[in-house]
Amino acid sequence: MAATHDILLLHGLAAEATPRRRARLRSMTGAEEEGCVAAAEQGLPVRVALSRLIAGCVERLGDAPIAEEDAEALSIGDRETLALAIRAASFAGPMRARLACTACGEALDLALGPRELLAPATPAAPRLELGGVRLAFRPVTARDQAAVADLAGEEAAGAAMLSRCVTIEDDGDITALPRPAQEATAAHLLALDPMAETLLSCVCPACGAVVEGSLDAGAFLVEEIARRGPALAREVLLIARATGWGEQAILAMPRQRRLRYAALLGGEAP
Repeated sequence: MAATHDILLLHGLAAEATPRRRARLRSMTGAEEEGCVAAAEQGLPVRVALSRLIAGCVERLGDAPIAEEDAEALSIGDRETLALAIRAASFAGPMRARLACTACGEALDLALGPRELLAPATPAAPRLELGGVRLAFRPVTARDQAAVADLAGEEAAGAAMLSRCVTIEDDGDITALPRPAQEATAAHLLALDPMAETLLSCVCPACGAVVEGSLDAGAFLVEEIARRGPALAREVLLIARATGWGEQAILAMPRQRRLRYAALLGGEAP
């Protein structure tokens, strides 16, 4: 049985009277890995695969289990937090990312510790008065992203997102505000969910320039799992041949235990 631990989300499921913020999660098993591999093979959006992964690894949110639709209703920052926490609980090594120096073109390889990226963050206030207009905000969710994904153009998608997540308390159309006010509103919406974007910064060893980028932890994790699809199949086959255990029993093992068994049997190292 996989060990569990709790993590406190910044927003949680806020539609209820008391937001469900405390998540109890476990490390992933082969079943969750297989789900990510299948989603990639079917061409499903990363958002869908991450929702399935979160629903599989989070045993409880608050006082109740969660389903895939609950994972879709979480803020982007909470989903990133859970992705980092699941990665930390399930993988032994760092997250390896690459940035390109914009000054000289040097490729920079980074080793990122998911636990270190889980630093506490302070959100902006959910209400703001801007030019005499009182605005109420809620964080962007995966459901919101799905709703605007097919809109043509960044401007149309941005306006639609503001309409979904920001309301004028005295009634009115948020997109009717002057452009500077809309830009300030969009910036405040981002600040409401600071874990939604993980910013990276390092110094290029070749030229000394500061190189900046960002990490989408959810996409990183889903793609990292999907790339190991062939290795997962080999590990299951190796253990099944040696033990006679069924596929479902092997896939139900915590990931690190399966990797240890496969390594002992001469397969890939963890």
